[in-house]
Amino acid sequence: MSGFTTKLRAGIGAMLDDANVVTWTDSGTVSTSASPPPAYHHLYPDSPDVAVALTTYYAGGDAPAAPDSVVMLQVRTRSSATDDTLADDLDDAIASELLGHYPMTLSTGVVISVITRSSGSPIGRDARGRLERTTNYRLLAYDPGPHRG
Repeated sequence: MSGFTTKLRAGIGAMLDDANVVTWTDSGTVSTSASPPPAYHHLYPDSPDVAVALTTYYAGGDAPAAPDSVVMLQVRTRSSATDDTLADDLDDAIASELLGHYPMTLSTGVVISVITRSSGSPIGRDARGRLERTTNYRLLAYDPGPHRG
């Protein structure tokens, strides 16, 4: 059984895969030599160098009785140690797919009304010297439950 946030991440990953921006599988098992770069739930493994991680979190703002939820999507990208621009370029390609592409129904059934970028910044280098960057998006999504909407 997959919950709402897993379906949201998987739907975004599948959308980015369909657009040939990342390589995504629901299982999270992606070849380290995948082209375009692989994307993972929450964290990327140590290999490959260039990768994407999608995670979700709540910043508040859900309607108490209506089925609308405010969900934050964090997109982390990582460059190789020899080319710092790869994280930025990958981040730009993801933003191009997400921004302005709403309302939409993801392949997982999650409906998104609005997506806005709320912040983004390089977050430094990892232990191997690979530059990482993070960008956060605010999504208004339809998340009915037994007591909402």
